[in-house]
Amino acid sequence: MRLILALIVVFVLAACEATTAPPAPVTLDAPLVPVATSMAPAGTPPTPDRTARTLVPTNTLFVAPVATASPTAGPTDEPPPTDDPDQVVVTLSPLVITDVEPPVHIQLPKGWTVASDAIIMPELDELGVVPFGYYRGPITGGTGVITVLYGFPNLVSGIGGGSANVFTDALRLLLFAIIEPECEYSFDEERPFRMGEITARGTYYAADECPDGLPSLKGWFAAFNVEGLNVAVYAYVEPLEAYDGPGRAELAAVFDSVTVDLSLLATETPTP
Repeated sequence: MRLILALIVVFVLAACEATTAPPAPVTLDAPLVPVATSMAPAGTPPTPDRTARTLVPTNTLFVAPVATASPTAGPTDEPPPTDDPDQVVVTLSPLVITDVEPPVHIQLPKGWTVASDAIIMPELDELGVVPFGYYRGPITGGTGVITVLYGFPNLVSGIGGGSANVFTDALRLLLFAIIEPECEYSFDEERPFRMGEITARGTYYAADECPDGLPSLKGWFAAFNVEGLNVAVYAYVEPLEAYDGPGRAELAAVFDSVTVDLSLLATETPTP
């Protein structure tokens, strides 16, 4: 996923330099692996809120993708009969190219790049599309990355069959959209977070020994619901060693600047 996101930045929004002013509006099939060792940073990012309220998300934005079916055959496979419409293989790109901007404002340092798109991900019995905003730039000792996923449905209910839990869904998305499942990963226990003026639930996570030469990373995320819209904001530093330096605080400042603006949500144009 990180390789795909990097290609988006290079080929879709190459040389897109952010200013200090607010820019334009701005998955878990693998089993969860709990880790008992706390990874809470000793520095400034982000400040836990011990009195944070429990968020109860309501209906969320969700669209089902339109899949293009195309018969395919392997090098030594016999092609499926053309008169049997059930014997087809559906081929889907993991990304859906869109021009939808995320409904957030974020203050980016100079030199950061911005991209927005949507990713196809499996749901309970169908495929869903989750849009995202992707922000990447230099920090002291490495690179800072912030990814905003929004409009994802609630698939996992709270403990004991209670209300939907946006944190659990955000944790599920962590391995699908943020960390490659092949990495050696870990995460801490759920805790309250304060992201600027936003009360959220989140945790810290790390990934090492990733495939394709991808760098190790360490960071945190916060998930919350705003008027029915599920939002998860993921921040991480790469490589992992840069997390213990001043770059972590620099990334935390960007993370804390995120605000949600629902007026930026794309709406359908009424048909005359």
